Order: sequence, then C-alpha cells, then structure tokens
Amino acid sequence: MQPNYIQELGNIAIASRLKQFTDLLIRDMVTVYKKNNVDFEPRWFTTVHLLKEAGQLSITEISRKLNQSHVAINQVANALEKNNLIKSSKDNLDSRKRLINLSKNGLKLADNIQPLWVAVKEAVDELMAEAGCNILDDISKIENQLIQKSMKERILDKIDQEILKDLKIIPYKPVLKHTFIELNLEWLEKYFEVELYDRKLLFNPDEEIINKGGHILLADYKGQIIGTAAILKVNSSQCELTKMTVTEKYQGHKVGAKILSAMIDLAIKQGYKKMTLLTSPKLIYAIKLYKSFGFKESHTSSILMNEISRPSILFELELSKIN
Repeated sequence: MQPNYIQELGNIAIASRLKQFTDLLIRDMVTVYKKNNVDFEPRWFTTVHLLKEAGQLSITEISRKLNQSHVAINQVANALEKNNLIKSSKDNLDSRKRLINLSKNGLKLADNIQPLWVAVKEAVDELMAEAGCNILDDISKIENQLIQKSMKERILDKIDQEILKDLKIIPYKPVLKHTFIELNLEWLEKYFEVELYDRKLLFNPDEEIINKGGHILLADYKGQIIGTAAILKVNSSQCELTKMTVTEKYQGHKVGAKILSAMIDLAIKQGYKKMTLLTSPKLIYAIKLYKSFGFKESHTSSILMNEISRPSILFELELSKIN
C-alpha cells in the first residue's frame, strides 16, 4: 500500500497518525455493531465495561480510572442516560457528586454484547500476531514516559532550546536607552502605576544606574532586544537587582533565567557578596524564578524599599556562597 501524506510526515504527525488509526478502528466497530443490530457507540465501551465490573461509581471516579476528563465522562454519561442504559443519582453526603450505574437495560445490553466483545479481543490478538508486534505494550511505554514528562513540556523545551541557542546577553549602550525604557514600561503599566522613582531610573539610566556604579544587561535574540535587567550599587559588597523583564511574547522560554544568571555572574565578577531585589507579590512566576536561583526573603536594607509605594517583598542572595 502506498503511504499517504500523513505517513510520509513521520514523527511530526504522530497525533494525526494515531487519530487516523483510531478513526479506522472506530469506523469498523460502528459497522460491526450495526451488522449485529446492536444500538451501541464505540465511545461508550470503556464506561459501560467499567460500570459492569465495578457497579456504581461517581463521574470523578470514572474519570480517574479511565484517565479521561470529567467533561468527557459527563458527555458519555449523558448519552448513556438518554438511551436508558444508566441511572444517575446524587451522593447522600455530597449533592454535587453524580453517581451512575447501569440500568436494567444497560445490564441486559452488556450481557448480550459480551460475545461480540470477546470476538473483538480475539480479532485484535490475531491482528497483533500477524503484524508481529503488540502496539498496546508500546503505547503503555510511551504513556509512562509522558507521565514523567508531557508532550507539551517536551515541545516547549525544544522551543526554549532554539531561542536560547540564538540568545545573546549584551551590555547596555546609550543607543539602547529607549528599548530599555519600552521593555520596562510594558510590564509596569500592565501590573502597576509607573511611579516617580521608576521614571527616574528608566528615563535616566546613564545618570541613575551606570554612572553610580550600576550595570544594565539586555537580551538580544536575532537582533531584537527582548529582555533586560539592571543592578544598582548599594555599597562595595552589596548590589540590588531591578528593572528585570522579558517582553510578553518571549516569556516562559527561560529568557529571564538566562538574564538573571548573567546578572549574578556579573555581580560576582564585580566583587559583590550579596544581591537583593524588590518584587511584587503579584509577580508569582518572577518569585518562583528568584527562589529557583536561591533567593530568600530578607529584611536587608534596600535602595528601592523607601522609594516605591507598591506592596513589595524583599529577597536576597548570598553571592559569596555560590561556587
């Protein structure tokens, strides 16, 4: 048989390939049920079989046992109830919980259909033997790997790797002043009011940051500046991280981690023993990032604490303890 285009695409079309395979099997099962005068849909099978074996169960229990969404099980249950194959009731202890079990019609149908299900299993066994494989064993192995790390995580990791491969952390230049301003106004205006001290730092980075012993770094992705951060000099042994941001399009791709890592390396090279930062409780993902680098909540003195009115949490990192 000549391969179709989905087959030619190979691994990149795994979801479409499996759907095509599943659609083929379901189509044949629909035909088998019709030829045997059984009013039954293939998508009902696992729920009906489970209820036949286990008796009364809640929608949540069925969802967990079949590893399907609550919504999907509810849809199947509604179809089964419409066809008088199940009975629904409320849990006496929790009225929100829907309990279902096979009705008399459902039990009768399950018994009558049992020989057909036996034939299905025998036909599948025969198919596997002829093909010289057991796809279900292989699917189980793949499922176990997906439990460890989902396909979403795997794909996003690959995207992150591609972005980080072309990402460069570069030092600030006066020509990049407006980019530094725009990147920070983007997040400040989204979450807060831009305060006087914000404007003082942003609109005068050379005077207020660089000339006072601080530093600014920027993330360059294929010629586009997509993130930035600055450190202010507190004293000879302490610096303060501020105005760290990644433009929204590139958030969630570990760009912030790359900038933060570069900032920590720079601070260590400058001889600082401690780095502090002030952040808002609103910025949950930022806080998670800082904690992943070892930052801890602190009561250390801060340049920014008395300058900014928005609610903030102070964190610090002992640079002297980093190898």
